[in-house]
Amino acid sequence: MANTIGWGKATQNNDNGFGKYQNTIGAASIYAESYGGETAIVGTSAAFSYSASSYNQGEADPTPTITGTTGGFFTSDAGVSFIDTSTGQIDLSASTIATHAITYIVDGVQSTQNVGITAAPYQSTRSFSFDGVNDYFEIPKNSPLSLINTNFSISIWLNPDFSHNGLLMMNYAGTNGWGVFYNSGSIRFYDAPVWTTLTTINTSQWTHILIVGDYTGSNLICYKNGVEVYNNSHTFTITESTANVFIGSERGTGFFYTGKLDEVSMWDTNLSTDAITEIYNSGAPNDLTSLTNASSSNLVAWYKMGE
Repeated sequence: MANTIGWGKATQNNDNGFGKYQNTIGAASIYAESYGGETAIVGTSAAFSYSASSYNQGEADPTPTITGTTGGFFTSDAGVSFIDTSTGQIDLSASTIATHAITYIVDGVQSTQNVGITAAPYQSTRSFSFDGVNDYFEIPKNSPLSLINTNFSISIWLNPDFSHNGLLMMNYAGTNGWGVFYNSGSIRFYDAPVWTTLTTINTSQWTHILIVGDYTGSNLICYKNGVEVYNNSHTFTITESTANVFIGSERGTGFFYTGKLDEVSMWDTNLSTDAITEIYNSGAPNDLTSLTNASSSNLVAWYKMGE
């Protein structure tokens, strides 16, 4: 065994081969070197934490608490924009909506926390409020609003006042037509003569519902707040109706909806998942034509409900 003491360091060598151990003391720092050759300051900690596991893009930009050794830096994938990599403060509005692995590195030591970034809550400034008594819109029937033998997509933002029964949108006469129904907290699609329950929603808050009718593939799909919640085979039996299209009521005579509606839109195609995500993540789609995917996908009707 050789013990050598030089200026500012002490080295102890064990010549027994495998498991060689070296302890080196430098300028006020103690290092531990593993067999694999990785070196780190003994006692260094990369511990940190954000106050929540998820944030929406409308919240204040979060900064984590570093409970370990300070002086390091933060890094993540390309979807995260940091205001300051030394503090880890995230620029939420400039970051991608997803779950990101954020890592703090200090003196060769690192730790990681997953942080989710979601869309800001829907901010509607000019929605229409239906009183549940006699409010409705009547739209003259025309071919762009026909769902006969064609793929279609229907997008609605709704904020119901309470659990009740009310028509959101309907083109119905006798046993013919189609409709989207709010039924005591559930969203149902009417395809004469079948009612299909698609999902449930909460009252007194904004929810985005997008229904895709894949006539070609015989499939009915529903997305709630950008997430697929219903996807089943469906034989469409929609037949021609001579009635106009109504929003907020069944032909102006009953099933009056109570609550707010906004951005009621229709396409004569199946929207892609990218387009659906784009609509929901926009937060307040005041101009659907500015959305890259949705605007180029056969938009045939767009009722802003605020003009």
